[in-house]
Order: sequence, then structure tokens, then C-alpha cells
Amino acid sequence: EKEANLRALQAQINPHFIYNTLNSVSCMALLHQENEISQVLGSLTKVIRYNLKKPDAIVHLEEELENIYSWCRIQECCYEQSIRFSYDIQVPADQIKIPKLIIQPLIENAVVHGANFAGEDARICLHIWMEGKCLYIVVWDNGTDVDTDRINRLACGKGEVCSDSLGVRNVYERIRLRYGSAGQMRFEQDEEHHTLVQIVIPAEMDQSL
Repeated sequence: EKEANLRALQAQINPHFIYNTLNSVSCMALLHQENEISQVLGSLTKVIRYNLKKPDAIVHLEEELENIYSWCRIQECCYEQSIRFSYDIQVPADQIKIPKLIIQPLIENAVVHGANFAGEDARICLHIWMEGKCLYIVVWDNGTDVDTDRINRLACGKGEVCSDSLGVRNVYERIRLRYGSAGQMRFEQDEEHHTLVQIVIPAEMDQSL
């Protein structure tokens, strides 16, 4: 019991140390008029805080989107003008609940694999809508030459899982565990051979509203 308490206290202090350090660096950047760096650090702080707090939680889509926006701002700064994000959210994000961190890893995968293939005109789009009682989430990128069959095999545990596919596999497994056959995730290519991944899960509305 003593060791468990010590581990719990250590788990609390580690994020606290990270936040304080990032805030100190952000203040230093502002003092040197490095406003862009300060903004990136602010976004990074939000992403870290969101990721570390109850990673297996069910959250409002609105919270997931805020984390995605912060993460994408960091990427836009790193890639400068070579990558653009767009969002088409056609649902009440403050009323729908989803498993935490099932979208951001897919956008990250699109940046790492899709954007690098697209060169200086990389585009990544997030579309979310409802049909009947199902919630549809699509992450599309204009990269090409992606072996979607291989990614689908890796996602469902067929083939050797490498570090690049851990995030995709994690999302697939959590969808499968929570929704069973009612939840789906699949990578495909459109008519122009651009890559998209589609998630279909039962729409969970917040009953407290």
C-alpha cells in the first residue's frame, strides 16, 4: 500500500514538473519576443495535459477537437506553409461522447505518412457527421502511394507491429473492445489514390443535457 501511494504521488508530480517547465520556457520566449515559440509551447502544454489525464476516459467530442486543434497548430508551425488542416464538423460536438484519443493518432499518422508523400502541398481534412444512430469520423490526406491493405492488416494485429503503427493499432483495439462489431475502422483510397481512414461507431449522446 505504501509503494502504491508513493507511485501515485510520483505520477502527480511528474506532469506538474513538465507543466511548470514548459511555462517557464514560454515566459522566457515572450521576454525575448519569440511569440510564435511561446504559442507553440502553450499548445504543447494543452496537448500534454490532455494526453496524461485519464487516457481511457470517455469525453465530449468538443474536448477531443480542442486537443486536435492544439496539436495541429504545433504541426503547422513546424511544417510552416507546407501543410494545411481543415475541419468539417457537422455534429453538436458538445453533446456527443467518444473514447478519448481515437482521432488525434489518425491525424498524426496522416502527417507522418500522408503529408510526407504530398510534398509542399500537403492537406489533411477531418470530417465528422452522423447518419442515423452512427457517428462517422474520416481523416483524409492528399498523400499517395500508401499501401492501405498493409495498414489494415497491421491495425487488426496481422503482421509485425512497428513503432509507426502502434497508434493506429491502439485506436483499432480500443474501438473493438468498446463497441465490438458495431465499431469499425478501415483505411481506403479515393478515386485520386489519396488516403483516408474511416471510423464508424454508435453515436453516444450525453444524457445529462
